[in-house]
Amino acid sequence: MRRLALDIGNKRIGVAISDLTGLFAFPLTTILRKNSTHDIEKICELIEKEEINCLLYTSDAADE
Repeated sequence: MRRLALDIGNKRIGVAISDLTGLFAFPLTTILRKNSTHDIEKICELIEKEEINCLLYTSDAADE
């Protein structure tokens, strides 16, 4: 099971991806936030490209 983890902030979204076992995560990329449509499109592209089975997220946007 491949997992994608998102750390959502006000300006950026940090993205990490797991190995194929789902046990270890590695940094993948950072998405610079523009608007909701852009952000969702970029996340969907990664989900499709990396064949993601599970999406995890945390949001500290309100704290920034």
